[in-house]
Amino acid sequence: MKVLNQTRYEYLEGNYRRLRKRGWVVLLIGIGVGLLLLSIVPVLGIIVLALSSVLGIKDLKEADGYKKGVRGEKMVVNSLQELDDSWWLINDVKITKKGGNIDHILVSPKGVFVLETKNYEGSIRCYQDEWSKRRKHKRKFMPRYFPIGSVSKQAKFEALSLRRFLKMKAKIDIPVTPICVFTNPEVKLKIIRPTVKIIKLKDLVKFLQSTKPERLLKEKEINLISQCILGKIGKIPY
Repeated sequence: MKVLNQTRYEYLEGNYRRLRKRGWVVLLIGIGVGLLLLSIVPVLGIIVLALSSVLGIKDLKEADGYKKGVRGEKMVVNSLQELDDSWWLINDVKITKKGGNIDHILVSPKGVFVLETKNYEGSIRCYQDEWSKRRKHKRKFMPRYFPIGSVSKQAKFEALSLRRFLKMKAKIDIPVTPICVFTNPEVKLKIIRPTVKIIKLKDLVKFLQSTKPERLLKEKEINLISQCILGKIGKIPY
């Protein structure tokens, strides 16, 4: 596999640093102010301590999620090394202002693929485009699963955005295949009537190699597609 651009994971790392810093600031300032208020207005001090703890811990947990995302994307890149050099990889691409970056784009004679990487843990359930996660601890009067963001909708949005971009810039209108990749080997997936391919990392390369497209892309098309994407992210086309 050829890697056309190396990513520094700026989007994920940036969010990780921002949320981690904000979380600690909220915690430390909240604790300081709360302890001071305890001796003056005890009730208000307790409220400040409780609120700062909730907000600070929430930010720190979100920061940890972005850090796990970096590890997951690195695992995908390492796994894709098994592919031959007819597969070209472009990482960390932002096509539209709406939403985040596309984790990985693969361009090959077999087509164009968008990989949405998730390093989730626990039990994840998907029914069509509705996603949920199982609670670690069972609680009375609460559903066993709680809703989470739709990974499949995100992947389809990214694939459609890339297809529109290539149609406009490269004058090539071809399907872009979205794939949701789960990198944590311990994650438990319950998939019912999915709208996109949902796969664990260990099966990704085999799936890509076995893909049978309606038609193969020509070398000229692969070059043009790759150059357009690289130009979008400010990389000098090869």
